[in-house]
Amino acid sequence: MPLFEDDPDLIRRQERQVREQAERARVMRQQIEAVQGVGNSPDSSVEVVVDSGGTLLGIGIEGVSNEVCEAIMAAYAAARRDAGEQVISASQAAFGENYAGIERMRSLYGVPDPDEPEEPEDEAPHPWTHARRP
Repeated sequence: MPLFEDDPDLIRRQERQVREQAERARVMRQQIEAVQGVGNSPDSSVEVVVDSGGTLLGIGIEGVSNEVCEAIMAAYAAARRDAGEQVISASQAAFGENYAGIERMRSLYGVPDPDEPEEPEDEAPHPWTHARRP
């Protein structure tokens, strides 16, 4: 049995199948990245929005000012970054400064790359901060 297949039609079919699978994976990734889950407290006074990984995107609390909701979101983001920095530090201590998973961890925890300039924050409140569904 030869190591490589000699049938050009078979090779073309396999290439087509790989391209089709890659396209399906790309579409699935876009769909997953667009997922947002919405949860409400039993009395509907609190609403939270999360992404497909469960990261908090926004919060709305009935009878509470936007400033309080924004403060909660800022505290959450700071805690998430702090946890991420600790995970990254432990990973680098175990596997070295150039560990391949660091960029994924930065993305997952919202930890900026220290070698890249920080982007200015948008002054407008997050659209889900203190948003209530009708």
